[in-house]
Amino acid sequence: MKNFLRKTFVQKRDTLPTQAIKEKSTKIIHKLLLLQEIQRAQIIFFYISFKGEVYTHDLIKSLIKSKVVVVPLVTDTKKKTLLLSQLQSWSHVSPGAYGILEPRQEYIKEVPYVDIDVALVPGILFDKKCHRIGYGGGYFDRLLKKLTAIKIGLAFDTQIIEAIPQAKHDVSMDKIITDTRTIRCEKKINGLSKTYKYSKYKETL
Repeated sequence: MKNFLRKTFVQKRDTLPTQAIKEKSTKIIHKLLLLQEIQRAQIIFFYISFKGEVYTHDLIKSLIKSKVVVVPLVTDTKKKTLLLSQLQSWSHVSPGAYGILEPRQEYIKEVPYVDIDVALVPGILFDKKCHRIGYGGGYFDRLLKKLTAIKIGLAFDTQIIEAIPQAKHDVSMDKIITDTRTIRCEKKINGLSKTYKYSKYKETL
């Protein structure tokens, strides 16, 4: 069932024209920046958008000096593992595994999972209870289990359905932001960092 949904909706998402992706993404990012969690957060995990995902490149560029920006890079395609690295300049990225932009080796500065305040999460499909279907590779499933951060899914409204079949290992979002609505499932706001943690990363700039 999940594979069928994944295949159907990735095809549907990827038929969106580039201009529509940019326009819908702008609405999503505007709503995201108004969230208390984002305004208070100091260390934010971003995915670097690829193909038909909600576009995050401009958001990363705009926040890179005021927040600690953390992005993923693939360390092992067989074990399907990700490393989290601080990104200090957009000029430090280049295509990595699967052609997705990630920090070049000489600029990697690893960030512990526990330091992340808020994680912005991509997906193929979400439901109204904040469940998620990813790409099927398991990279983000493994990552999400390790994060104590507030998890916010970013999606176009066409990627929301009523319900997704769930397994015990699946990790839900706390919120989902789309171009037309915000779906809230969080029980409490937590995980926001102390100032000293932020300083630990910014002092090297």
